[in-house]
Amino acid sequence: MYYIEEGHPALELEVVVLNINKGHNPQLMETCQTLREYAEYTDRVRRYAKKMPLREAVEQAITECIREGILEDFLKKNRAEAMKVSIYEYDARKHIEMEREDSYKDGLTEGRAEMLHQIICTMLSNGRTVSQIAAELKMDEDSIAEIAGEQKENPA
Repeated sequence: MYYIEEGHPALELEVVVLNINKGHNPQLMETCQTLREYAEYTDRVRRYAKKMPLREAVEQAITECIREGILEDFLKKNRAEAMKVSIYEYDARKHIEMEREDSYKDGLTEGRAEMLHQIICTMLSNGRTVSQIAAELKMDEDSIAEIAGEQKENPA
């Protein structure tokens, strides 16, 4: 009843992203002690994880933070859950980063293969032979023929 059809519906969204890692946004950290303490805790986990297995890094960070009064009440009450979440979140981030890196490499490889295919096909359509293309690209003739999707020419 109230539907209005628009040719080009639009939605504008602005998002403010704040870096809450240690050493960033000092004004925000000054106003929120819990956030500042969380940043300290996560910084310790990251630093220790570079030197020791993740489980040990999280355990050491939790123990030190409790001893130094950083998120002390929370970590005392929720030590096991904090341990699980910290390990899972850290591993998830690492996993996502590795997946992203692998996807980039896969895309780059596919892009290069497609570009090589296009170059070879263009060279063939311009009258060059598989042998000439192989010599110019410093590749073997079988590879050129395979990439182009053609049979290598047979000398008579």
